[in-house]
Order: sequence, then structure tokens, then C-alpha cells
Amino acid sequence: MKTEILTAPAGEASVQVLVERMRRVMGLVNRRRGKYTSEGLAIMQNHWLTYPQVVTLSILQGEGALAVSEIADQLKLSRGAASHLVERLVQKKLVMRSEAAADRRYKRISITARGATLVERLNSSRLKAFSRMFKSLPPELCDQFNGFLEQLILRLEIDHDRAGVAGPPAFFGRRK
Repeated sequence: MKTEILTAPAGEASVQVLVERMRRVMGLVNRRRGKYTSEGLAIMQNHWLTYPQVVTLSILQGEGALAVSEIADQLKLSRGAASHLVERLVQKKLVMRSEAAADRRYKRISITARGATLVERLNSSRLKAFSRMFKSLPPELCDQFNGFLEQLILRLEIDHDRAGVAGPPAFFGRRK
């Protein structure tokens, strides 16, 4: 199947319909959350992690070392709240602080091997959940959805490249 890239921007009405359908899909997936996401939640509970902490680990894995202020900006938290969040991750040995080479007063936060392993386990859990969910669908629907996603990925990559950004959004990690 040849994939063509959609080039025309969607009209406001079609965007609203799409947003509403995404809301419905997310609601249905969330209702079945226990069936699909229990492994990931168990990983978070076993490590006493909050969702903002998991997001922070994902950002650091995708972007590399950041200052606490940069983490705060990305999470829309105060610097104080971000500092406390980072401190809890340091205590769990999931991230580490280091001095910037240019200015020793400037601290960089980076993910440790332990933190990266945890993010990979969570990502693997999420992919297993998607796999279980998609296996319950008819093959024709999976094929159609796959074709649509391929078009969406191509379009988003083009838009991302046009914006001059050097990689995928950090939250989703680095491309393999």
C-alpha cells in the first residue's frame, strides 16, 4: 500500500470532529485502563514514582542533561517544585546532578542508567498494552489505522523539520 502525505490543513470543523473522536477513544481506553496499563502502574508504584517524575525521566532521556529551571519550564512547575521533584529522583538514584563545565554554580540534571532502565521498562509496558489492545481489533481495521498513522507520522515529521527542531518531541524519547 502506497502512503500519500496529506498536504492541506484540516478545516476547523473537521479538526473539532477529530478532537471529539480522540476524546472518545481516550475515554474508552481509560475505561479499560486496568486491562491495558496495570503493568506500567505497578512499575510506578514499586518505585514510588509520580506521573510528573516519570515525565521528567522521559524528558531527560530524550533531551539529555538539563537545568532544574529547564525542567520546571517544560513541566510548567515553579522552580521550587521542580527542585523538590528532582531531589526525590536523586534520592532514588534515577537522576544525578553535575556541575556545568563552563560555570560550576550551574547544575545539570541527567538520567542515570537505573533511571533509563526504568523508562525503558515503562515504555515496553506501554507498547505491550497497545499490542494487547490492537490484537482485539479486526485485522482490516488495524491495517487502516496503520495506514493513517503512517501518514500522520510523515506529516508531523515534515512539520517538525520545517520548524527547525533537531529531533522528536522529548517526551516521546529519541528515535531508534
